[in-house]
Amino acid sequence: MLTREQKILGKIRAQFDAGKFGAAAKAAQAAARQFPGIAEFPNYAGFALAQTGRHKDAAVSFSAALNLAPGTPEIENNLLQALVLSDQHDKVDALVARWLPKRQNPGDLHYLQALSHVRRDQAEFALAAVDKAIAASRRTPRSHYLRAN
Repeated sequence: MLTREQKILGKIRAQFDAGKFGAAAKAAQAAARQFPGIAEFPNYAGFALAQTGRHKDAAVSFSAALNLAPGTPEIENNLLQALVLSDQHDKVDALVARWLPKRQNPGDLHYLQALSHVRRDQAEFALAAVDKAIAASRRTPRSHYLRAN
């Protein structure tokens, strides 16, 4: 039998899958308040907020999720992407520097840092970061695509 939290998470996922991102964000935010110890709720709120273009708000939600589940690479990546898309590049640089020594496969961190450099028109830094992403994970097509462009 599903727990109450699992049922709510299922409803949020269904809203998200149906493209109802605003409703999913509201439901996930409400669930995060109701169940403050469960990282999935602020993480899903961040996903939904990002889909509505509210990247700064998404970053706040991902940060809350990361506080509940420190060191989770997927949530770290979500936070970095939201920070890149909201042009908070100093935070991207600081977090990448902090997380790189701890990350077993740093390819995603390098890729997201490359995107941050692209958004800042820093081509040389972007190329260096994407080359590190490719070296860390050769089977990542998005890094090869970014390198080609």
